[in-house]
Amino acid sequence: MTKVTFKKIENKGKPKIIKFNGKGKLTYSNGDEYVGFFKNGKRDGIGTKTYSHGDKYIGRWKNGKIEGKGTGYFSNGDIYIGMWKNGKPEGKGTLIRINRDKFEGMWKNNKPEGKGTIILSNGDKYVGIWKNGRLEGKWNKCGTNTDYNLAFLCDAALQGLHEI
Repeated sequence: MTKVTFKKIENKGKPKIIKFNGKGKLTYSNGDEYVGFFKNGKRDGIGTKTYSHGDKYIGRWKNGKIEGKGTGYFSNGDIYIGMWKNGKPEGKGTLIRINRDKFEGMWKNNKPEGKGTIILSNGDKYVGIWKNGRLEGKWNKCGTNTDYNLAFLCDAALQGLHEI
């Protein structure tokens, strides 16, 4: 494995950055570390970034950004598995809280959007609709015809998810 160091080289008075291609390791001055593939000096392909504050991302990168399928491990114990765009959950994904409650569904710009399911650690499932990260209307408990207003549960289930 190559340790990647980006250097500026003088070229007729103009700085030039060497662009690395292939597999390598990049250590940042703040203690963050990336191990994976590079294309034209940017993170691109499969890679792992470990953040000094305790978060970790394993998955796809494109043009230097988290993009595509991947898994985020958050320092508070939460895990997000699914699609990402510009470093945020976007598309189909699952958030697993430290207490093992889950939200499965669609995400848009780091927020639940569309149909989603809350699965509690005791196995109870609730299905409902999200709009711009907020619960719309009532939820249906799977296996029953009873509607529940679970806004308190849903807000608590998603509180604390942050960008990587």
